[in-house]
Amino acid sequence: MTDRTVEPSPRLRARLAGASYLITIVTGVFAEVFVRGALVVRDDAAATAANILAHERMRGATSSPGCFSGFTAS
Repeated sequence: MTDRTVEPSPRLRARLAGASYLITIVTGVFAEVFVRGALVVRDDAAATAANILAHERMRGATSSPGCFSGFTAS
């Protein structure tokens, strides 16, 4: 008996890479525009630090895993 391994086509691999890249872009834009905008207070470092500490889960949940998963999938 011979074992056959089914390889995904290059087109499928390219589509998966493109989709993961698109996910990386979308999560990165979301993190930069919405999360950073909600955390950073212009000309007030103490308020920015207080926002980061108060919303640490939001900051970590949106920027790191989304972008990281897109990079590791490619």
